[in-house]
Parts: sequence; C-alpha cells; structure tokens
Amino acid sequence: MPVPQNGLTSAEAERRLAELGPNELSPRPGGVKLRLLVETVREPIVLLLLGAGILYLLFGEPRDSILILVFLVVIIGLDFYQGAQTENALAALRALSQPEVQVVRDGTERLLPARDLVPGTGSACTRGTGSRRTWSSSRARACSSMSPS
Repeated sequence: MPVPQNGLTSAEAERRLAELGPNELSPRPGGVKLRLLVETVREPIVLLLLGAGILYLLFGEPRDSILILVFLVVIIGLDFYQGAQTENALAALRALSQPEVQVVRDGTERLLPARDLVPGTGSACTRGTGSRRTWSSSRARACSSMSPS
C-alpha cells in the first residue's frame, strides 16, 4: 500500500483498523489453565509414570502404585503451578509493554500506540539524538535495522 505524502487521514486509518484489526499478537485460544493441565499430563515422563503406577496396581503392588501416583500428582501440581505463574508474568509484561510509534496522520506527526498502526501508515524511525529519519509503509518494519548516519 502506498504511503501518501501527508500520511493517512484519520478516517482512513480508522477504517483500516476496523477492517484489519489491531497490530498485536492475538491471545492464545482456549482456557489457559485447562491447556496448561493438558500439556502437563501429556508429557512423556508423566505418561510413563502413570502407566507404571497402573501396572503396579494391576500386578498386586498397591503400595508401590500409590507411592508412584502420589509423586505423580505432586509433579503435575508443581508443573501446573509453575506454568500458571509464567502465564501470569507474561500477561503482566504484555500489559506493561505498550510500545508507541510516531506516525504522520492528516499531515502532522503524532505519537500513537503501536497496536493502532495499520498498513500504509508512514512511521518515523529514529536512532538516538540527531538521527536521521526514515519512513516505513510496512505494518511491522523494524527500526533497528537502520544504519547510523
């Protein structure tokens, strides 16, 4: 999409944002807690220990079977807890990390949240003080690839 000399109009940017959605990663589908539990139980070592516990129970060793299964529940609980803590930390980081980008809208430069960036938006990328400025028309072109002036 070509970038107009004066940038997109606010109306065009709003239309593209409504049509294409925000410029952000979509959250993982489904319940996070249930998915964590299913992923934990599907790990090969967990399945192996579960199978061993069941076999010990079937072959008449209930004490060994109960011991294996109790430790298995502890392992699953700890792994689930650690995964839930990780997901909570990532959600908090996503909430704190709200990058902004300088764009041209209606002929003037503005600072907008990066999630409101749409294809065709001219975004100014700067490096340090007194750096040169380039304009990008892509939705997520990295400014870090700019060479120093």
